[in-house]
Amino acid sequence: MRRLLVIDTFSQFGHNVFDRILIQKFLDQGFTVDLAMREGYFDVLEPDPALARIALPERYFPTNCGKFSSRYYELRLLWFIKKHVLPGQYDFIVFSSFEEISLYFSGIKGNLILFAHANVAALDYPVKRVFVKAVAKRGRLVVFHESMRQHCEQFGISNVHVVPHGIPPRYAVSKGGDVSTLRSIDPRLGSAYFAHIVFAPSGAKYGDRLLTESISDPEFRRFLEDRRIALVIKDNSFRSECENVLVLKDLISDAQYQTLFVSSTCILLSYPETWKYRCSAVLHECFANNIPCILSDISSFRTLERHFNYSPFFRRKGELIEAIERACSLPPAIAGAPYRDLELLDQAYEFVSESSAVATRGRR
Repeated sequence: MRRLLVIDTFSQFGHNVFDRILIQKFLDQGFTVDLAMREGYFDVLEPDPALARIALPERYFPTNCGKFSSRYYELRLLWFIKKHVLPGQYDFIVFSSFEEISLYFSGIKGNLILFAHANVAALDYPVKRVFVKAVAKRGRLVVFHESMRQHCEQFGISNVHVVPHGIPPRYAVSKGGDVSTLRSIDPRLGSAYFAHIVFAPSGAKYGDRLLTESISDPEFRRFLEDRRIALVIKDNSFRSECENVLVLKDLISDAQYQTLFVSSTCILLSYPETWKYRCSAVLHECFANNIPCILSDISSFRTLERHFNYSPFFRRKGELIEAIERACSLPPAIAGAPYRDLELLDQAYEFVSESSAVATRGRR
């Protein structure tokens, strides 16, 4: 029986979509899958109860610590995992995300499959580059699109596989959602008070300033008021006195998040140009649920331009207003089918099955 261990040492809420896709794909290929993840994260991930688990203790997940302290705890966490893994126990050890420096010093080796998220951009920094290249020699890197692979090859990393992020399952919430759930987020949602909802689930993540500057701009605020648009921002760092800007400072439940997501006219992702060689799980949620989105005009998003039936991009405040206006005025045919060729984004891990088959024959 082919067996692998899937490890997520970050176990963050926003990563559960990718982890679910990953685990299911390996199960579909006939692997026996064990999981090593944060104790509380299993409740968010909701894995099959039959899957064996290594629960990573909460003490290794401190909050509000600096980059050096976080790497120290990451290293201790990896040593904890290493103690629970016997030599030869798994055909593959899969990291659904990883931090290159702590992974290098952990001493974990074997047939590693390393899903590179921010690690490809880390190659631009000499110190991090040394460790990314070193851990890549312990197995193989998996990246999400061709430009990420090309960037790896520029630095001499050749054992790289391009595998799309994958499309998650569609939410089991009907379009429009449950009005009472919407109103539990804010009483004005789900009423005639607003004609459109524009949801920004990532707020000002990754240091983007455009959204922060826009909501304080009188022209932008008048646009929201005139078009009766609710701009809902999930980010507790925002402040706004505009009636049309709703800032979600507290955590919301999965049911609230999914209902808000599918009830939105469009999803807004405003990221800086420095967010490169990466992939957005939220964008793939849009693909899965046929919800239009508007995106910063950056290279990481342009790699997926071919999958849109409309123009989603913006660069500055004026273009943001135009992009929201376009999304709120899409013809019904496009609003109902905003994307195309999504089957090309399906994950395919044949290289894992093929490598496992070769290894099995070699042991006979």
